[in-house]
Amino acid sequence: MQGLGVFGCRRSAWPGFNPRLKGFGAEEGYIHEKFRRAGSRVLCLPFLRWLHRFGRPMGERYENVWEDRIRNYLIVADELGRDASDVVEHFRAHLGVETADRMVASVSNPFGFFDAIYCINLAEATDRLRLASGHFERAGIARRIRWFPAIPTPSNHHIGCALSHRAIVKEAQRQGLRNVLVFEDDVILTKDALAHLQTALRELHGRDWDLLYLGACRWGHEFPMVEECTRLQHAGPVTCTYAIAYCEAAYDRILEEVPDDAQSMEEWLKTHHGIDQYYAFSITERKYLLSPVIATTVASLPLESDDVRQRISVKY
Repeated sequence: MQGLGVFGCRRSAWPGFNPRLKGFGAEEGYIHEKFRRAGSRVLCLPFLRWLHRFGRPMGERYENVWEDRIRNYLIVADELGRDASDVVEHFRAHLGVETADRMVASVSNPFGFFDAIYCINLAEATDRLRLASGHFERAGIARRIRWFPAIPTPSNHHIGCALSHRAIVKEAQRQGLRNVLVFEDDVILTKDALAHLQTALRELHGRDWDLLYLGACRWGHEFPMVEECTRLQHAGPVTCTYAIAYCEAAYDRILEEVPDDAQSMEEWLKTHHGIDQYYAFSITERKYLLSPVIATTVASLPLESDDVRQRISVKY
């Protein structure tokens, strides 16, 4: 077990980091063990003596916070099948019981099911960013959000929306993410979102799926519940993509059928009208909707039931 300030390996043998890791921490020992479990050797060169310069004269190019570090160690322990109690006790002694336990608890947040969580935001839409950040903070996922700069297409916002979703799916595939949750920056989360999501994900376990909607415009339609489920519905022709999760099983189809440039997208939209319409009418199987929904938008509130409006913690 040694720091990775100086190391080398064959590219074909590189086992890769867990794509859920973020920020700083947990690479020492973890990468060594992944090499060994893959049947590779880990060698130390005693003559190669080096020092790790921890000072950063030009500053760090990444955030280095305790929340990321603790989460990374717990993710690594889970991946390797190790008991994480020593990790928890170490940080309790180092940071204090209350602080450490709060950070450890955040890892068990049901949103932890998703390998990555993105939010699409136009650079100039600072008000939306602020409001969305408040919802993410209340849900305990603010540290996990990867802000994705929306692709601006002023002539037709549907082009930029579709291109942005496609770009995130492409990035998720490149990073080897098993799934990815995408929010748009006008999303509103209900105050009971965590409890309902936890139940829904338990019901989703073991099922094949492509798309999972945390909320959507249902246009007055009622959809059947999934067999033996209380929180999952079969999603029919719902619209809006302000809170949608993609499973890796859907990546190839989306990337193949949805164009990746504005000109082609403009032509594509003459048939599909919007990325949400494409999902609504072209992908008809293996997509689910939370019931009750845990996400909506200000624009969608008039279409929501009284129950949904009452479950929102912020008045609009």
